[in-house]
Amino acid sequence: MQKRRYNVRRISASELMFTPPEGAAEYKREDYKILCKSTPIPIYKIPSNLLFKQYRPGWRRPTLWCGWAVGEEKLLELVQTNYPHRVLRNNSSKTVQRLNTVMELPSIINEEFKVPEKFRERVMVTEVWNSQGEMCLALVVGNNFMNIIGKGEIALISKAFFDGEPPGWSLCTARWRWTRQPMTVAERVRLRKECLFIRPDPKVTNDPEASKDAVPLSDSCA
Repeated sequence: MQKRRYNVRRISASELMFTPPEGAAEYKREDYKILCKSTPIPIYKIPSNLLFKQYRPGWRRPTLWCGWAVGEEKLLELVQTNYPHRVLRNNSSKTVQRLNTVMELPSIINEEFKVPEKFRERVMVTEVWNSQGEMCLALVVGNNFMNIIGKGEIALISKAFFDGEPPGWSLCTARWRWTRQPMTVAERVRLRKECLFIRPDPKVTNDPEASKDAVPLSDSCA
């Protein structure tokens, strides 16, 4: 019987984005200001290790939102210009409810572009870090955990609202770090079978907010 051979998947430091800057062992509270300079990542150029859990068993990858980080003013303008009947106003003063009006965009898009029902929860307005390290409202069509809506719907949104500019991946304001998490039984079995060698460089902390000691990943199969 021929012995089964396994491919070894080695992850080099150059493949990992959003690890602590300058080879540090731990994250600092405002490291996002440095890390977000690598964003937005073009929609179809996001590294596979940020999409699939198996590339780094035992670790939770950063959350990245796929969309247009253009800010509240631009998103409000989209509604006012294209869907004035969906602008929300105060009953007494008739002033525009800016944020509430912006939050109408996901339902407008789902209806206008006939996004399939099962994908509609992926369309939303949320906060991201823009490339300058500032918190910014973005119209998003999914993230690297829930996946994104179809190419056809994305193309329609891009053409209608953003002059054909495709969406990009921006860091979540809450989950922008790599963080340790327990491996499932399936992950442990796969790790042994495939003999994945995870070689983090630099190390990443277990609890970036509170931990003072770096927690390295194992260099061999568990």
